[in-house]
Amino acid sequence: MMHDVVQEVLQQLKTPGKRVEDVTIDTTLGVLRDRTVKWMWKAFANLNKPEIVKKVYHPSSLQQNQFPQHRHGQCVSPASSICLMTA
Repeated sequence: MMHDVVQEVLQQLKTPGKRVEDVTIDTTLGVLRDRTVKWMWKAFANLNKPEIVKKVYHPSSLQQNQFPQHRHGQCVSPASSICLMTA
């Protein structure tokens, strides 16, 4: 996801005479703002898939006596977890 940061560092390292110690990453507000939006969008696009969400709520992925939390902080029972998986 941080492809843009890697490219920035690699570009600097290609500069003749540039030492690793002299490599800097642009941390100005505008650049970080733009990159953060891109990173968040990529994360959303990669994780917003039913098969991934269902893995999170699958009973086999939970330890004994551990239930997923409802968005309001209430515990979700195993039966409700199954409902979430099929929704």
